[in-house]
Amino acid sequence: MDPSRKLTSAVFAGCLVILAAGCSTTDELEELEITLTGLQFEDSTLLETVLVANVRVINPNPDAFEFEGASFKLILDDRKVGTGLAPEPFSVDGLGTTLVDVTFHIKTATAVFRIVDVLKDQREVTYGIRGSLFVTTKYGRKKLKVDKMGRLDLENLEVPQSIEPPPTIS
Repeated sequence: MDPSRKLTSAVFAGCLVILAAGCSTTDELEELEITLTGLQFEDSTLLETVLVANVRVINPNPDAFEFEGASFKLILDDRKVGTGLAPEPFSVDGLGTTLVDVTFHIKTATAVFRIVDVLKDQREVTYGIRGSLFVTTKYGRKKLKVDKMGRLDLENLEVPQSIEPPPTIS
């Protein structure tokens, strides 16, 4: 084989290796998780209740995320009863968590009627938060969807009758 043909074959083989490496898939991102950690009622009228929810955002990925904000829907018995917004930027470290305050506006009448329907007809209710976290990458703005749903057994729900204050240390 002549030297120019060997060079052409080597260049061609090198291009194939580079092309194959460029086409290899990278690991997909794991879905972010959210959990509700606390609620504080801010204001309530006949038509609307405003509450601030502490939402923990869990990042099971090794890379950190810088978010521009978030938008959520509060779900009760598979129906939206309110909308929550977190307009301030926040970040989540890789393999880390952060707490975000989300202000929810709940349609009071809708929520009350939904609760009444659930209590009279069902012994279990679904609840949850669905939404999107907004992140800007070098490819533009992306929406990362989150969905946390659960079920609450109303028959076996234990509600404390009284809460004892913690003991004081002297």
